[in-house]
Amino acid sequence: MAENVFFEYPDNQYHEGISLNLFKSEYSLAKARDKDGKVYLEWGYPQKRGEMVPIEKGVPWQVKLGDKDVAIEMLRLFIKALQGSQEDETTPF
Repeated sequence: MAENVFFEYPDNQYHEGISLNLFKSEYSLAKARDKDGKVYLEWGYPQKRGEMVPIEKGVPWQVKLGDKDVAIEMLRLFIKALQGSQEDETTPF
């Protein structure tokens, strides 16, 4: 797999989508945008723990999935949930 893969939402005038990223052997999904053929991750400023004040350093809006095997299993669980599977949907690890 390439280091980053981008899928644009259909019919989105702002070219927004989701990027599957690999960083230090860990996969994540991040909000992203395509501009002139280059993909840019969307960044945000989370709040300080226990306070209503944003931190100074921005971070990508992402959901960490884990290493390759864990990421695959997590995505399978979400597919089952979307399909309305009646099986036990607890994580197997």
